[in-house]
Amino acid sequence: MKKSYINRDFLSSYILITVAALLLLVVAITDRRDITSASVVISAMILFLCGIFLFTFSKQDSIDDHISSLIPVQNHINFCTIISELGIMGNSWILPPHKTGKECIMQFIPVSTYSGGTLQGDIFVSGEEGTGVLVQPTGQTLRSDLRKNARLVIPDSEEEVLQLIKETGEELLEIAETVNVQKTGEGFSIILDNYLLVDGCRRITTESPACCTLNPCAICSLFGMILTEGLNQAVMVERCRPDKKKNRVEILFTIS
Repeated sequence: MKKSYINRDFLSSYILITVAALLLLVVAITDRRDITSASVVISAMILFLCGIFLFTFSKQDSIDDHISSLIPVQNHINFCTIISELGIMGNSWILPPHKTGKECIMQFIPVSTYSGGTLQGDIFVSGEEGTGVLVQPTGQTLRSDLRKNARLVIPDSEEEVLQLIKETGEELLEIAETVNVQKTGEGFSIILDNYLLVDGCRRITTESPACCTLNPCAICSLFGMILTEGLNQAVMVERCRPDKKKNRVEILFTIS
């Protein structure tokens, strides 16, 4: 069955204009020519102007949030399945360049744990510091685009980094109504309230809650990259958990 996605602003403007026309029709039919009719005419004019205003300044809806959230889900699950079949089960680390010898921030998915030292290798890494897979973070493309088109600049102070994460989620990407970022012991907690892409998170965690820590999505990855670059430290994805009822996602990063 085909689902129709209707722009609510356009629909509201049509309703207002239609009601205005009906009111004028009533006045024309009754032909009372009294104070009541005059009030109805004024009300109709107000409704008509409001409808025109709403129609003029409304914008066409983008793709539905639910659909958007589901687009990367299967690819994400497939990647995590392949990684798991290779025996790689550890939580992902977002690493600064000095930890890998690469020119950009990288993501390390260890077999079990990562000691925090410098890694040697291109994709498949093995050694005393840890064994696993070294890849570019999922949020790398998004981060590059924001740097180019939104002039995203990563500060180097902790307070400014946390504020940037909040502003990125609320104002730049507009993916959540509120983004609460707090320092918690050895890490940082990020809570996205009224998160637009929460349905995708729920679908992934239904397959396996470990998917989000094994290979974080582009949004979680982006926040981790901001922390890594701003603090110049390795960041582990400790937990990423969508609420089953509320449109909320809680992310916990650990700093090493």
